[in-house]
Formats: sequence, C-alpha cells, structure tokens
Amino acid sequence: MNTKINPNIDAAYEPIVFPQQQQQIKYKREKKLLFVSSIHRDIEYYSNPGDFKIKFDTYRDVTNVKLIDGIIPNMDGVVDDGIVMLYIPELNYMKTSNGNTIFDSMVLKSHPSSNFLKLDIPVIKSFELPQVKSKLDSLSITFMHPDERTVDFGTGTNSKNQTYLTFEITSYVPSY
Repeated sequence: MNTKINPNIDAAYEPIVFPQQQQQIKYKREKKLLFVSSIHRDIEYYSNPGDFKIKFDTYRDVTNVKLIDGIIPNMDGVVDDGIVMLYIPELNYMKTSNGNTIFDSMVLKSHPSSNFLKLDIPVIKSFELPQVKSKLDSLSITFMHPDERTVDFGTGTNSKNQTYLTFEITSYVPSY
C-alpha cells in the first residue's frame, strides 16, 4: 500500500462535523439584572439625564425584558403629570394615543427623598419580545410627559438630577 503524508496539512486541523453527528444543544432561560443610571451616559452627547443612550456588556438571545425598579428626579413638573412615559426604541411595544410606540407608561409615587419619585412597580409590566433578540448591548432611554414632550432633568452629573433603572433580562444560554 502506498501511503503519503501531506506536509501542507495544518496540525490544528479540525474535522468537519456533519449535522447528524452534532449533539443536540439544550438551552435554559437565565435571568440577570441590569442596573442603568444616567450618570454613566456620555455627557458630551447626552446632556439631559432624561434622554440618553447607554452601552453595556452584550446580552445574547434575549427573550424578556422587565423593568423592576426605577427612580427619577422630581423635576420639570412630572409629579403634576402623575405618570411618565418611558421610550426605549430597542424595546418599544405599546401604542400611544398619537400612534407612537413606547416601552411603558408608569404611575409615579413618592420617594423618601422629596427630590425623587419612584416608579410604581405593581404597574410595571414585563415585556416578552415578539421574537428572540440575538443581541442587546445598549438602550436609548427617553422619559416623556403624557403629551410626549421629553422630560428635562437638567444637565450634568449632579446625583439629584439622575435617573436610575433596574431591568431583569431573560435570555437563553446553553445548558451542558
């Protein structure tokens, strides 16, 4: 038998695995918390803590996003509105009376500090994505009055005019 060894083959060569040879990968749902504060925004581009974009480590295969806590400054007459609308283009799903879409509208309640208002958690809903989002690595967040004007929380990084949100992100992860 005449056998030749080809010296041009890479020693790290991986054999081709055909689909029928692959093991079925099982997935499980994993929940993680994402804390978003407007203090971490890029102030050069987003001066208003009520209208900003924030980047974070990538979440993959996201199936559900739930806002579980939120605190906003008691500024620009939001307390008189009684509610605030949260616009997040990456997650918007509710229609407003004007036909625009928003993430949610939330009732405001008092906070131990009169400088802030708390988002009423029992009213906050979970958002099941219509299809799995392959990646989520940023959120563009805008707080709006009921008439859809952007809420003005001032400028800068003073802790008294920052917004604080906590999301629960559910995603699929391999279960080996």
